[in-house]
Amino acid sequence: MKNQFKKVILFYPPNEKKHSLYGETIAFLSKHHHLLYTPSKSYSSYSLMRLSRNYFLRKIYLNFIRPHISFIELKNIFFPNKNIQKSKNLKFDLIYSTNYIPSIPGSYILDLENVSALGGYDYYRLNKSKIGQSFESDDCKAIICWNEASKESLLATIKSEKFIKKIHVLPFAIKKERIKKKLQIGKIRLLFVSSINNPQDFEMKGGIIALEVYKELVDRFNNIEFVIRSKLSNRIKKKYSNLKNLVLIEEYLSDKEFSKLLSETDILLEPIPGIQLMIECLKFRIPAVVFDFWAAPEIIFDGKNGFIIDSRSIFGDKKNMKKYIQNMGHNFLKLYSPVKKSVFNEYINKTSILISNKMLRDKMMRYANNLLNKGRPYNSQQRNKLLLNIINRATKSSVKI
Repeated sequence: MKNQFKKVILFYPPNEKKHSLYGETIAFLSKHHHLLYTPSKSYSSYSLMRLSRNYFLRKIYLNFIRPHISFIELKNIFFPNKNIQKSKNLKFDLIYSTNYIPSIPGSYILDLENVSALGGYDYYRLNKSKIGQSFESDDCKAIICWNEASKESLLATIKSEKFIKKIHVLPFAIKKERIKKKLQIGKIRLLFVSSINNPQDFEMKGGIIALEVYKELVDRFNNIEFVIRSKLSNRIKKKYSNLKNLVLIEEYLSDKEFSKLLSETDILLEPIPGIQLMIECLKFRIPAVVFDFWAAPEIIFDGKNGFIIDSRSIFGDKKNMKKYIQNMGHNFLKLYSPVKKSVFNEYINKTSILISNKMLRDKMMRYANNLLNKGRPYNSQQRNKLLLNIINRATKSSVKI
């Protein structure tokens, strides 16, 4: 590759540390272009994020504070990102912006989790007219949606035919490797993974539901154990400490240790796992039992590499995507309370099927890993090639992999 073909790309905001999902993307872009990205350790809103996970503070925020000021506006007050304005002095060919419409002039590609991100994850603070105008402008070269759900949320919210051709659905992917499973003989391990710093994150991902499901299952099956790698509140630990074969891992695990944990796991028992965890389940051949929340059905295919549980009684129907997004913040609060009996029973029954049927688990393991093959949706080489093509068209470059 000749250096003159490389372009200068501003990874926007340049000093904001990105989610670990972007690790491979950052490495790939850095290899093929000059990437301006200097995440600052001093720029952090982590404490504010932790507060947003607290049930009572979240309820107060949604009901009384959000109508007047958004979470992002609060974050900018407490943790002002002064370096965004400094970016105006940088020379670049393209802005690669994650969940923001850039506040500095220039051609850009938008990388979008869901449409509410453009309003500080507050649907009601979206400036739809301004967003539409920006997307229709020549500055906007492409919109990369994380998944089909992201695309649907955008099209249901910003009504315009003029930028549809700019939209690309490009899911995050992971490199396929030869992973040797180290499953225990005579024992089936269920796994839940969440934050090791924030106890509230456990409940936000449906941790109480998972514990209650396991509480029922452990009385039916004497060969199961439940490993939870997460921070838990003392209240939860006290309530469930007597559960048989419950293993709590609250300390930090290195990448090697975490990979070992995944290689030893039979089933993911987690109502709302993160996207990265679901993709890792493909790599480590782990069948999953999850809610049909957001984009989960695009990664966990019902009956193929896991089971999907109907969560419409909690989050609403995605057929009405606008309402689904509008109410998402409030609906998350329902995870702190007992769910509908039919939802609970379905979770127990689907997990029981997987525990009882080794042949089905083996079949799902193979299907999961095949989703990383060439030509399949979560193949990292394919994602990188498509991403590079989008950037090349935006910058009129001719860089190849």
